Amino acid sequence: LLFVSMLGFHLFGHLTSWPKGADHPHYNSDYLWVAVLAVLAALVLGMVASIRNFDRRRLDYRALAEALRVRIWWCVAGVGKSVALAYPEQVRGEVGWIRQAVRNLSAPSSEEFREAFDRADAGVQRQRLDSVRKGWIADQVKQHFKGHHRQHRKSNLLRRGGMAVAGAGWIGMAVLLGVDLGHWMHASLVAIGMLTIAGGLTIGYSERRTHEELANQYQRAHQVFRNGLREIDARLAADDIAGARAVCETLGVEALNENGQWLTIRRSKPVEIHVA
Repeated sequence: LLFVSMLGFHLFGHLTSWPKGADHPHYNSDYLWVAVLAVLAALVLGMVASIRNFDRRRLDYRALAEALRVRIWWCVAGVGKSVALAYPEQVRGEVGWIRQAVRNLSAPSSEEFREAFDRADAGVQRQRLDSVRKGWIADQVKQHFKGHHRQHRKSNLLRRGGMAVAGAGWIGMAVLLGVDLGHWMHASLVAIGMLTIAGGLTIGYSERRTHEELANQYQRAHQVFRNGLREIDARLAADDIAGARAVCETLGVEALNENGQWLTIRRSKPVEIHVA
């Protein structure tokens, strides 16, 4: 919308006509109305999003989903540890209400699931740990691998695309130094200005969304779960039930830590409208 507003303003200022006998150019006010309405629409949308906390709530719900995912698989593996208490100290401030929500679940406690796991025979325990391996650990290896490449592609696309678009505008400025475009001069000025603005907005959006930082975090999480997958395979191959369960516990703590850091990164650069 801000891009549309700037486009309307440039068209208003440059696409003029000279009525016969007039001593000044005629400006088409329709373009100016487009600029003003686009700005108002952007401001209204920004205010609604800010009041309703759409971005913050979206991030919180994703963090809550991760906490519930860890709790579910810990229950299957018989890990008798509270998810609410498993978050590292450095991220607990960011996930305060999430910890409270998980703590207030009406489902059986983690300790009850641990006792039920301990009462089961070895075959059932092995089967449950196999399901944790396939349904959670192996799946997280794939998801974090895809997330790393997805965020890395977005970062490269936005940065390089923004530089290419802005560069086209800069080249256009240089061309104007030696070429007289005649009647096309005003249209060229609009195009050059909008290319430069579009490139700058694209680069700024890329930095605001922290794609490269998230790509690095996904890569670290992928390495953690990949190593965990190898470790639990070795434990299960040796029929080390206690060791396999310990691997599940460690991976859960790492997942909560990574998710807390992800939440911190995303909250540090929320979606905002800057007027400057």
